[in-house]
Amino acid sequence: MNADGVVHLQPAFVARPGQELALREALIRLTGHSREEVGCLEYTLLEDPDDPMWLSIYERWAGSAAIDAHDRTAHVAAFVARFDELLAEPLATRRLRRLV
Repeated sequence: MNADGVVHLQPAFVARPGQELALREALIRLTGHSREEVGCLEYTLLEDPDDPMWLSIYERWAGSAAIDAHDRTAHVAAFVARFDELLAEPLATRRLRRLV
């Protein structure tokens, strides 16, 4: 958490071979729902233009309570339930701190 209470997260997703499109579509749905949540300041889906298997989200939340609420939503639960189907590697999430 930063001095202003904002939490920055960046999860990275590596698609299972053959699941690139399904992962992209699932993340687009997740992004749409998450942007509507109270406490969501930013939720940006990113891709590596040189690697179609790799996607990431840059998230900014008003605080830890907002992230906790996000993690309990039905849309997150539905996405997490598909990890084995969609992901080639375990989810890797970085909690980041703003420097300037």
